[in-house]
Amino acid sequence: MKSLPLALVILAVSASACAREPTGPVYRAVLRTDQTSYFAPILGTGDSSRALRVILQYSNQSGSPIYLGHCGGDTRPLLGMQPIDSDGIPVGSSEQVAFACAGTAALTLAPSAVRTDTFFIGAPASLPASMRFFYLASSCATFMGTCPPLLPEADRVSAPVRIVAAP
Repeated sequence: MKSLPLALVILAVSASACAREPTGPVYRAVLRTDQTSYFAPILGTGDSSRALRVILQYSNQSGSPIYLGHCGGDTRPLLGMQPIDSDGIPVGSSEQVAFACAGTAALTLAPSAVRTDTFFIGAPASLPASMRFFYLASSCATFMGTCPPLLPEADRVSAPVRIVAAP
């Protein structure tokens, strides 16, 4: 009779070991800017609009592909900009990018691959300003339906940069 409780314990332990869910891939990526501070010159005479050129490097340091949202016809991923307030705290969400396109396949960044993209973007209306850039990076190729959420911010958001008006 003493062997019956021992057998039940062994059966319970082995059943719980088999019931574990497999762990998914671990993602690690870094989004870097080419500068920590940018000068935004005026675009033309009589115009107060300012723009800057930003070069971003995104490296996939994991063993699985990373998928980047983009609009069809463009070979670059969608780029988001998030303001940083005077206390150094991000304002708004790093999960939303305003864009007008639909239904395009994601760009794939293979394991251990690095991509470099150049963007010409409008400067914030109020300068100086602090911003950080982000990509909509995910672990699945489609951003609709049963796709898991975006990768954590640490794996798809740049460090803050400073944008100032060019003299």
